[in-house]
Amino acid sequence: MISTSINPLDRPLLPGNAWEGEEDIFSFAHRHGVATMAYKPLGQGLLTGKYGSASVFLSGDVRSSITTPTLDIARKHLRPLRERFGTDPQDLARIALGCCLRLCPNSIVLAGISDPQQASANFQGLNTELSDADYDFIGAVYAVLREELHRAQELAASRSPSLHPLSLDQMT
Repeated sequence: MISTSINPLDRPLLPGNAWEGEEDIFSFAHRHGVATMAYKPLGQGLLTGKYGSASVFLSGDVRSSITTPTLDIARKHLRPLRERFGTDPQDLARIALGCCLRLCPNSIVLAGISDPQQASANFQGLNTELSDADYDFIGAVYAVLREELHRAQELAASRSPSLHPLSLDQMT
């Protein structure tokens, strides 16, 4: 089994988007008959929209490096998904999990949970079908979110090279 961190913010790394001349991990695994497991499909919870500017994470929690500007960007760009699919964090989790399963259909998608109710909600949410138009809409929203997060990280790094906020690579 090949295990890789992947979520909708990683779209360039998914099938059909590998570097020119390189094979993406999912095509490689399929060609060799190896299973894949995608983990962190919710981007440490960022894609659920459940964290706000007032969110506090304990020291040592990888999410403690998620900056307020990152949370603000996510909240802003997840708004269209909330308006179309529901305002509950579980609605956004369903969308992110569904995207991972759609983009990597032969993978196991491993999402962290905090309690049995969340596990049940994640599972039940997968019973809700989304149309191709829905997935196109979701993909467009994630693409804009991804680009703004990358721009914000580059700007922060150029202003304070000694500070290392949580990068998209760490979230995914």
